[in-house]
Amino acid sequence: MATQLNSLKCAINEQIFVFILTILAIVVIDWRVFERANICIYFNYPRYCCY
Repeated sequence: MATQLNSLKCAINEQIFVFILTILAIVVIDWRVFERANICIYFNYPRYCCY
């Protein structure tokens, strides 16, 4: 039982780690998109484009 619980903890920690990395990657990519308006228009990100 204890080993199952430990492996479950590891799985959850791994999931959280991947989740955080994914969010960081999205933030970095979004920031680069935000920095360059032509890329923003190219990828069609309306929330960052000037109207």
